[in-house]
Amino acid sequence: MKVHLLSQEGATPRELLAAVARERGCVDQGEVEKFLEPHPELPNPISEIPDYSKARVRLARALASNERIVLFGDYDCDGVCAVAQMHDFLRAVGAADLHWFIPERMADDYGLNAASVEKCFNKFKPSLVVSLDCGSSSLDPIRWLTARGVDTIVLDHHQFVGATEGGHPAVAHLNPKAWAPEPGSAMAQLAEMSAGGLTYLLVSQLAQDMECPTWPQHKSLMLAGLSTVADVMPMRGLNRALVKNAMLVANDVEHQGVPGLAALSEVCKVETVTAQTFGFLWGPRLNATGRLESATAALELLLSTDWTTAKQLAQSCDEWNRERQGIQRAIEKQADQAARETLEAEPGTKIIVLANKAWHCGVVGIVASHIKERFQRPAILCGWHDDGYWKGSGRSMEPYDLGHHVVSAQAAGLLLKGGGHKLAAGLGVSEDGIEAFSNWMNQGCPCGLHDFHPSFEVLAKVDGSRTPNPDELARKWHELLERLEPTGSGNPMPNLLLEHAKLAWGPQPKQRKESEEVWGYGAGFEWSGRGLIFLTWADPARAASVWRKGSTYSMVVNISKYSRPNGPGYSWRVIACEEESP
Repeated sequence: MKVHLLSQEGATPRELLAAVARERGCVDQGEVEKFLEPHPELPNPISEIPDYSKARVRLARALASNERIVLFGDYDCDGVCAVAQMHDFLRAVGAADLHWFIPERMADDYGLNAASVEKCFNKFKPSLVVSLDCGSSSLDPIRWLTARGVDTIVLDHHQFVGATEGGHPAVAHLNPKAWAPEPGSAMAQLAEMSAGGLTYLLVSQLAQDMECPTWPQHKSLMLAGLSTVADVMPMRGLNRALVKNAMLVANDVEHQGVPGLAALSEVCKVETVTAQTFGFLWGPRLNATGRLESATAALELLLSTDWTTAKQLAQSCDEWNRERQGIQRAIEKQADQAARETLEAEPGTKIIVLANKAWHCGVVGIVASHIKERFQRPAILCGWHDDGYWKGSGRSMEPYDLGHHVVSAQAAGLLLKGGGHKLAAGLGVSEDGIEAFSNWMNQGCPCGLHDFHPSFEVLAKVDGSRTPNPDELARKWHELLERLEPTGSGNPMPNLLLEHAKLAWGPQPKQRKESEEVWGYGAGFEWSGRGLIFLTWADPARAASVWRKGSTYSMVVNISKYSRPNGPGYSWRVIACEEESP
């Protein structure tokens, strides 16, 4: 178990926070203070994208002429949030003939593809299409629209092939990755943003340029923060400022005036909105409908204007999410076994590629994340699409750029389609192409297996000698660590290190109420001469094999806060565990 300790023993709370800021790249005291700023400034460099002015001019002309505009989005949380923001803004500036189209995952496949574009065109006969969270690689479908008198504006953030700087067939191509941003530049920060985050900056700048002061800015900001976390964007720089401001707004009374988000909070029993709310409560429910069928309910929820409708739609999204969870658990069992068999046969496998025609294409990405964490290497899982090809989704880990390599695999002729970003990607593979694709990805992977072995970042060793009550100790640490929010990809919440803990009680299985499935184990430990501290480990296989009564352990842990009738409670959760030598 590799541990990277950030602080010296006896560090003050302020010194602990500053240690995290320095680890995140802050050099001088001014940068440290800026990192810890509770109300950070949110700059807007969107107009530095060369095609911004083209997009502004074309939208202004469409509004002045009352043209028919269609917003074409992706079916995930990011795409739905981007469409909702653009819809709200265009309504605020007077768009009367405004419509939206989101492909269905199973029937239409992903993005601005030829079949979906034709379906959209035949249904609406627009003169302007605004493509959100997709479109950068859709050169032929955009040319098809152009030939029929339809202009296209593309706002996207995915890696892509087939277009060069200034050569995209769209009227305006608002993808920062298309303009070769210099490292450290404002454009480079834009290139790390989600589509929802870029949409917020775009409509903010358009509102200023078009002198529209009454657009729903607070709602847009919350949706941008939600999409940034849900799409696993790096939580640093502009993204972190965006999410932090979104959290501030969401915890003010303002979000109570947004029926869709208020209804989501009620369904999820949210009291305080955090980055975890975005990523693990709101995001999955908005993703679930599009994963299994259609994203219509999710978008209608975000666009709803009355509480009754919003509550019904939020409950529907919650039901879809429960169904998704059941499907996910079934696939996880099969994928775990398949991954173990793969690694037993080929221990040197760097990129796990699995395929099963029984797996639901809309859920394989979530399971890929589970396989990645379970086996500590990037993973790609594929299900079978009704159109006769493997449809896959992958999740990566530092330092491997999965999106880049998937795009390269498509360029090499190994994929029918492919795209994504550093930590996640989607792809299509011919029926007999899985083995060749897997071999190509593994042979071309520049990383060694050791590169994927995690070094657990630890802020400090937990000292229980000053605080005999574990609940009180957890509260104090949680309150300190909360000041580092928002955390996430590229800026993880640091863990704590618990040493010399002797297992005295358990381990006892923890089961899901609805299925009695064991999701983890709980145990009590004698520690620091202060009675028992209770911990849970959400890795049942590891907990069952490692934890033995009477043995002493070092554990990397974090702390979760939960609600209970008599006030908040705190739980200690194990991230990694190692038995200490006798």
